[in-house]
Amino acid sequence: MTYSPWTYWPIYANHNSTMRNDLCTIARFVLKKQRALLKISQEDLADRCQLDRTYISGFERGVRNISLNSLDKIIHGLGLTYEDFFNLCLQDFEENK
Repeated sequence: MTYSPWTYWPIYANHNSTMRNDLCTIARFVLKKQRALLKISQEDLADRCQLDRTYISGFERGVRNISLNSLDKIIHGLGLTYEDFFNLCLQDFEENK
C-alpha cells in the first residue's frame, strides 16, 4: 500500500512512544487490538456498526478523527460496554505512560 506523505502519520510505528498519551491515539490502539482479538476485519466491524470501512480504516491509521456517535457505534459493534472500552483505554495508558 502506498501512503501519501500529507496524510500518513506512523502512529503505531513505536507503540511506546510519548505521543501515545492522548485519548484518540489510545482509542485507536484499543480498537485495533479488540478487533484483532475478535478476529474481525474492518469490513465486518463496519457492517456491525453501519459505518463505512474507510471511516474505520482512517480512524485506526490516525488520519481521521471520530465523532462520539461513531465511537458509540464502534464500542457496541465490538460487543463492549462503555465501561469496558474506557477501562481498556485506561489500562493501555497506564502500561505505556
